[in-house]
Amino acid sequence: MKIMTNLATENIVAGPLREKIDIIVLCSLHVLGLTIGMALGLTAEWILFDGIEGGIISTAVITICSVFFGLILTTRYYCQFTSQVLELFNINLIVAVHLIAIVGGSYYMIAHFAWQNIALGVAMFIICGHGITAGYHRLFTHRSYKTFPWIEKLLLIAAAASVQGNVKQWLYDHHLHHGSDNRPSVVKDPYDIRRGLLYAHFGWLFWKRKLAPDNIILSQSAAWQVKYYGWLMIGFGFGLPGLIAWLLWNDPLGGLMAGGFIRVVLEWHATWCINSVAHKFGTNPFNRPDQSQNSFILCIVLLFLGEMWHNNHHEFPPDYRSGFSWWQFDSTKWLIWTMSKFGLTWDLKKTPRWKIKRALKRAKGQSLSLGC
Repeated sequence: MKIMTNLATENIVAGPLREKIDIIVLCSLHVLGLTIGMALGLTAEWILFDGIEGGIISTAVITICSVFFGLILTTRYYCQFTSQVLELFNINLIVAVHLIAIVGGSYYMIAHFAWQNIALGVAMFIICGHGITAGYHRLFTHRSYKTFPWIEKLLLIAAAASVQGNVKQWLYDHHLHHGSDNRPSVVKDPYDIRRGLLYAHFGWLFWKRKLAPDNIILSQSAAWQVKYYGWLMIGFGFGLPGLIAWLLWNDPLGGLMAGGFIRVVLEWHATWCINSVAHKFGTNPFNRPDQSQNSFILCIVLLFLGEMWHNNHHEFPPDYRSGFSWWQFDSTKWLIWTMSKFGLTWDLKKTPRWKIKRALKRAKGQSLSLGC
C-alpha cells in the first residue's frame, strides 16, 4: 500500500482566534442543548414513570433527551455563528459516547456490577486495541510485516470496533504526521503537538481536515473495510459485546456498557495519549525534532499496548517493534512475533542493532554539540 498524493496539501484549519471563538460558541450551544434536553428528560420521566426513580429506563430517557437536543441545537444553529470549519459529526459522536459511558456506565457499574462484564470489557479492549496497533498502525500504515488476507480482515474488524475511522483515513492522517517530521513547514501534521496538548489529544478531531484522496492504493481487505466500515463499527463495536453478554449471562445492557461505550472511550484516550502525552513527556534518546518521546509516564498503565515508545518509532517507523529493549513492554511486538512462529506473519521488518546504536551515538553527539 502506498500513498500517491502530494503530502504538501494544507489542512483546512481556522486561525487561533477564530478557533477560540468557535469553541466557546460550540460549548455554549452544547451546554444549552444538554440543559434543555435534561429538563425535558426529567419531565418525561416524571410523567411516564411516576417520579424520579433513578432506574435504567429513567437514566436512558434523560441521556437520550440530553444528547438529542444537544446535537440538534448544535447542528442546527452552529453555522449561523461560526466560521463553519468544525467537524460536527466528530464532536457530536465524541460527546454522545462520553456522555453515555459516564452516565450509563456509572449507573451500571454501581447498580448492576458483574465481573463478567468487566472481563468482557478487558477482552474487547485488548482485541480491538491490537486491531489499531498491529493492524491500522504497523501493518497497513507502515507495512512492518505481511500476513494472510483473512488475518488482515480480522485486524480490520477489530480496528473498526475501536471507532477510530476507517483504515484509509487513519493511515492518511498518520502518513501526514510522519511526513511532517522533517518538513514541518511543508507538510501539516494533523495532530501537531505545537498547537497544544489538548489539540494533539483530541482537539484536532474537532476541525475539518483533508480527507484521504481517492488515489490511495488499498489492498482488497482494506477496501472491503472502508466500504463496510459503518456496519462493522456498529455491529462489532457495540452489537457484539451486548450479544455475548446476553447469550452467556443474560445481561445485554451490561455488556453493551462495559464492552461497548466504556471500552471505546478508554481506547480513544489510549490512542489520543500517544498523539499528545507521548509528544510532550518522556525522553528523546534519538534527539528528534518532532518532540516524540519514549513516555515512561504511559508505562505505568499497560493500556497502550507498546505504542508509548514513540521516540523509537519515529526514528525507525518501518520497524515492527516500538520497544527495542527487553524491558520496553510492547505487546503488539510480541503478538506479531508469536504469530510469525506459527507461520501467520512473515517478512517482519527489524532494524539492525548496529543502526540503532549508530543513531543513538549520533544523537548523543548532537546533544553535546548543542551543550545539552
